[in-house]
Amino acid sequence: MPLASSASLVLMQPTTLCNLDCTYCYLPDRSVSRRMSLTVADAVAATVRRWSELQPVTLLWHGGEPLAAGRPHLCGLMDRFPAGHAVRHAVQTNGTLIDEAWCELFAERSIDVGVSLDGPGPDNRARVDLRGQSSVDRTLRGVALLRRHGVAFLVSVQGGGDVFSGTRARSSPWTPCNRS
Repeated sequence: MPLASSASLVLMQPTTLCNLDCTYCYLPDRSVSRRMSLTVADAVAATVRRWSELQPVTLLWHGGEPLAAGRPHLCGLMDRFPAGHAVRHAVQTNGTLIDEAWCELFAERSIDVGVSLDGPGPDNRARVDLRGQSSVDRTLRGVALLRRHGVAFLVSVQGGGDVFSGTRARSSPWTPCNRS
């Protein structure tokens, strides 16, 4: 039985694990690693395959922290879905785990990237790691890597103020960055 007659966006949680411990997070047990099985991905892929015949479908991989699933596992999950322009993959990440290899993967597979940030400086007080340390510098390092690799990304800014001078970053749900 299909989940719905059609959808253009499907939210996928590849892992419950998150490397942050934001005080406002609604996810319980985010310090425990439970990964989506390939069987679950196959079941969703069967429905997405039908939907993608009707309209483009975006699979948004989100938290926990999707990059905490690891590249091999996340790629294995993504590979279960039909390839082509009708199915796109996107990740919503806290940005702290972005490295050269993730940037190469995003570019090679044309994966859309969204980076969450609470705002400039002190607005990130609640966005801490498992040791209670600020995560903002690691997020900004990830953003810098995306820029350096030419990976198009969006920044979801929850607080006010200008986070990225020279871009169109502002206090809005989605701010395009690195787009021509």
